Amino acid sequence: MSEFIVEQPINAEFCIIARKGHPLSHCRSLSELQGAKWYFPSTRTGYYKELEKFIFPNGKTSKDIVIYGDSLSIGEQMVLNEDYFFIGPKAVLGISYVKDLITEIPIKEKLPDALYVLIHRQQHGLTPLAKQLMDEVKAACLKLLSGEN
Repeated sequence: MSEFIVEQPINAEFCIIARKGHPLSHCRSLSELQGAKWYFPSTRTGYYKELEKFIFPNGKTSKDIVIYGDSLSIGEQMVLNEDYFFIGPKAVLGISYVKDLITEIPIKEKLPDALYVLIHRQQHGLTPLAKQLMDEVKAACLKLLSGEN
């Protein structure tokens, strides 16, 4: 890691998201969500893989339905039209075009926060344009996560 520069990390609080009126929206613990339908990003490592272990600490049961995908728009449709749960940043709840359609499932267990970092090679430095892009990405993330949509 000594060959990389890690910019200040951005911490994001995550939650379980469902459509408003979801039949399980009254649930207050992960154990009450057993047998639910979930949409997870398709990943073999990283944050969502760890979340999957958190959601299913004893492994998935035959009643649990999990669909993996790479499309946010498909995930959105699964949540809004097919009663799937999605795990995402709490900041998503404030986005204008979906805030009246989705809600957080207020479980007692706290999901692990996500940590986002921007890294670059120390040896090669950043061009002024790349630095500007990193600064804009960071500012946009901070704005979204602070709820300033």
